[in-house]
Amino acid sequence: MGIEAVQRPAPFIWVSWLAKVMSGRVSCDWQYWFQTHHRLLSKHPSSFDAVSWQISHTRLLSEVKHEFLSAGLRPHIEFNLDFALPGVAAKVSGKADCLVVDGMDVLVLDCKTGTPHLSDRVQVMIYMCGLATYPQFATSRIRGNVVYRDERIEIPYVPAHFAGDLTYFANLLSAAAAPPRQPGPECEFCSIAAVDCPERI
Repeated sequence: MGIEAVQRPAPFIWVSWLAKVMSGRVSCDWQYWFQTHHRLLSKHPSSFDAVSWQISHTRLLSEVKHEFLSAGLRPHIEFNLDFALPGVAAKVSGKADCLVVDGMDVLVLDCKTGTPHLSDRVQVMIYMCGLATYPQFATSRIRGNVVYRDERIEIPYVPAHFAGDLTYFANLLSAAAAPPRQPGPECEFCSIAAVDCPERI
């Protein structure tokens, strides 16, 4: 049957959850609200080929790293971000694949090996917002790149309205009251087990 999830001491939002909710990639916001407030001890089995994904992702990231090394720059691989948003109870955390600092220019890159999604760009924009809260980057020019195998999408800046949208959705996930569950075809890809969500299909 599985072991029920345990409540977190404080709400915690992973950047990729926030990106999927903000971009409308998922219709069931409850799944990420639940994970914001609970640590899963049981997960629904997945048919996802994690080994192949990891190898492809590692190779793409390795190619990006060597590209910057060849240019005489020092890329920071798997850069951890933890930041707070004004008026939001939860800490937002993530791990950007690559960060390159060149004087006043800061470039954050995220490698994607699957089908491109709008959430990929939103995720990088959240990283950009998070980096702007760090004192060492407060006056930097922060840009973003989504790196696919055959394409790169440049994000030269974060739109002015984005900070407000980010705060809105972060508050949605960190709120004490849960949004309604939306069981449907997405349940196939949800990691929350039936022990925690008896409505899953």
